[in-house]
Amino acid sequence: MTTPGRFEGKVVAVTGAAKGFGEAIARRFAAEGARVLLGDVDEAAGTAVARSIEAAGGPAQFRFCDGAAAG
Repeated sequence: MTTPGRFEGKVVAVTGAAKGFGEAIARRFAAEGARVLLGDVDEAAGTAVARSIEAAGGPAQFRFCDGAAAG
């Protein structure tokens, strides 16, 4: 069940957000009012998800993120 406004005023960062579980999580947070920062290695898919969230009325941004390269 979605609770609109539950995360109003919150910023959420989701890694692996270009597809699969990460995408679903990003979309759910956006549907519940969060500003979403999406990160993934797949720039094209991540950008498309962010644009889709924005088209539905939620603020979202995509940034390239490769957590595996961090160490």
